[in-house]
Amino acid sequence: MNANPWFSIPSPKPSARVRLLCFPHAGGGASAYFPWSRALSGRSVEVTAVQLPGRENRLREPALDDLGLIVEALGTVIEVTRPFAFFGHSLGAIVAFELTRWLRDRGRALPAHLFVSGSSAPDVRFSKAPLHAMPDDAAFLAAVARRYGGIPDAVADDPEFRALIAPALRADLRINELYRYVDAAPLPVSISAYGGSDDGEVSREALDAWRRQTSSGFALRLFAGDHFFVNGARAAVVADVAETLRT
Repeated sequence: MNANPWFSIPSPKPSARVRLLCFPHAGGGASAYFPWSRALSGRSVEVTAVQLPGRENRLREPALDDLGLIVEALGTVIEVTRPFAFFGHSLGAIVAFELTRWLRDRGRALPAHLFVSGSSAPDVRFSKAPLHAMPDDAAFLAAVARRYGGIPDAVADDPEFRALIAPALRADLRINELYRYVDAAPLPVSISAYGGSDDGEVSREALDAWRRQTSSGFALRLFAGDHFFVNGARAAVVADVAETLRT
């Protein structure tokens, strides 16, 4: 899998018991999960970070703004050689969820566990004004920073950086803001929903609604921090993932 542009494995572990496929937040790239590989160095988990087009080493490729195309592309290239689990943060949670449904609908092997982080359940409607269609990159990035955080001032203030990151972020937000949930049977996969205690975008109730998407086990946990608690509380998040996977 490490020869495929859709996946990046910072520290290959061929003998690891579980492969953890990690899906980044809107505008994010595979490198967001490189520290996870170091944090899990003592565990039998191989971190595999998903790399979507239009960012980092795939920057020259056009970003995809169609969730169906992304899910199908990922489902086509996933190789199942050992047990695996999905972890997705923010938009990444929706991608991981829809990919799990795609695999289920085709009779394919399913993840042993689905971790959804910083994301309202898919059947909880997005109610705030959309941002993806704002024409000016500076205004667009400023609006995203106010709502979600996670964009350093040095990036937002630099026209060259803005031009590099805006297309992928805009494409991802279009997916998130136009996403329409289609009702289907709950997944036969246990789900853990993670949230930030100070996240003004995703409430505890919206996280708890993920329990409707599983016919198996469900757990909800809040960590200290805002929408990007996965950075500030990384050690606690990774420890909970590892304990859940019992590695």
